[in-house]
Amino acid sequence: MKLFADFGQNVRDYNANKKGLGLMRLFSIALAAAAVTTLSQTAVAADLGARTMRSAPVVAPVAGYSWNGCFAGVNGGYATSPTDWTITGTSVTGGSHDADGGLAGGQIGCDIQMNNFVFGVEGLIDWAGLEGSHNFGGAHFETDTNWLATVTGRVGVAFDRTLLYVRGGAAFISNDHNFRLLGVQFNSEDETETGWTVGVGAEMAFAPGWSARAEYNYMDFGGNSPDFCALGVCGPVFDIDQKVHSFTVGLNYRFMSR
Repeated sequence: MKLFADFGQNVRDYNANKKGLGLMRLFSIALAAAAVTTLSQTAVAADLGARTMRSAPVVAPVAGYSWNGCFAGVNGGYATSPTDWTITGTSVTGGSHDADGGLAGGQIGCDIQMNNFVFGVEGLIDWAGLEGSHNFGGAHFETDTNWLATVTGRVGVAFDRTLLYVRGGAAFISNDHNFRLLGVQFNSEDETETGWTVGVGAEMAFAPGWSARAEYNYMDFGGNSPDFCALGVCGPVFDIDQKVHSFTVGLNYRFMSR
């Protein structure tokens, strides 16, 4: 009977040991699974973080001011006009004077911008209050300029909202010339003369569509021989060589800009 009792006790001890070993094995497997899961989650998070950093969007720079489009504006300023008189067909001088005074008018034009370069065309017309006179050899000479106009192209370099440019093209002027000799008044008809012009300027945008500018322009009308009339007789008497230096400021509104 003791033999059977010892055998039963051994069986029970074996089963208990076996059960303990099984629990330890299950606990070890659980720990290993947890470790693997933790490592996997850490690797995935790191990979997602790296991917997020690599795919961060690049913010594009904000575009600068555009000088593209057409514009209209007003201008005003001052001009002086050296005027030389020479007896027609000779080198005999009749003296000279400067006709000077104010300018006021308007302009229209269009520009195209390519990178930092701006190319444009412009038409301008100004009322002119230029007057000048002198006495020479017993005669009195006078010039009265009525208006000025230009049709020009311009090329400039833009620094965002600042534009520096040069311009050049055709120029037009309307004058009344007259002289008085021995009490007789000789008047020219209203003469419109053609010449050329070059100039420089700077323009600065200060609000959407709006810009202010300052310009210097040189105009050359060469030698002209207007007809002078007195006592019903008309004919060329003097060749008149006229140039103009103008200094103006202006305001433009541009219909396409940002």
